[in-house]
Amino acid sequence: MELLETFVQIVKYKQISRAAESLFITQAAAGNRLRKLESQLGVKLINRIKGQSTISTTPYGDRLLVIAKQLISLSHDVQTLKENAEYSKIKIASTTNVIEAALSFIIPQVMKDDPLLRFTIKGSSTFGVYESITNNSADIGFSFTNAPRYGLSTRQIGNQSLTLITSQQNEIPDQIDIDSLSPSNEVYIPYNEQYDQWHMICWGNQIDPYIRLDSCSSFSHYLNHGKAWAIIPKSLAQQYINHKFPIKEVRLIEPIPKLPIIAIDNLANPYKKKLDDIILRFRSFLV
Repeated sequence: MELLETFVQIVKYKQISRAAESLFITQAAAGNRLRKLESQLGVKLINRIKGQSTISTTPYGDRLLVIAKQLISLSHDVQTLKENAEYSKIKIASTTNVIEAALSFIIPQVMKDDPLLRFTIKGSSTFGVYESITNNSADIGFSFTNAPRYGLSTRQIGNQSLTLITSQQNEIPDQIDIDSLSPSNEVYIPYNEQYDQWHMICWGNQIDPYIRLDSCSSFSHYLNHGKAWAIIPKSLAQQYINHKFPIKEVRLIEPIPKLPIIAIDNLANPYKKKLDDIILRFRSFLV
């Protein structure tokens, strides 16, 4: 097939040198491939005119060009079909917070262990996650909210710890209590209804937060404010700290509730075993 591909590129660029560049081979190698193809077919495919850098095709070359393009296209289709047959393609629907807190760390390791896995991960609201499983547009879903539905399997596979963080330049001490934290400086991220209730008990709703975000994916952009603070998944905080990002954890004296991680799927899913493997990896990550 490489002989035909080289021939097609030579015709496309009308120069052996440019065709060779497009194929990342030497001009001599491209010329040898062309001569080998002509020898195998027993016909002349290219008109070479001394003193001219461009070439033209012979009538045989014109006819071969049509066939060559068809064969190359069929070869690519066959290869694609083969690759698609080998891969297990798993579609995941997840709330953005779960993606940031856990999936972004777990899935690369799962793929490393099983190179034939391919994932599509769609960030969504909790409602969207459950809808995706209900209408079979996703194989498995993850959320911090358990909202059982008929026909779906929902199970708590672990808990996500949260931690209080702030900028390293912030004057907040390494240990603090709820009363010493002003909600007007908070980068607030709602995780689920239970978390919101705890937050309401701690700080009420009379004072607006410094900023309210839909997810924890962009919290770091807002910590430059003098006394800004946020409560984010501990795994995400540790990742930022490991990468020398200028944030620090602060111990909140009052305990922060953990977030339940809920896995949602259909019992009859053909990827059931692979999904169970992902959940097992999830459990290990959360230990």
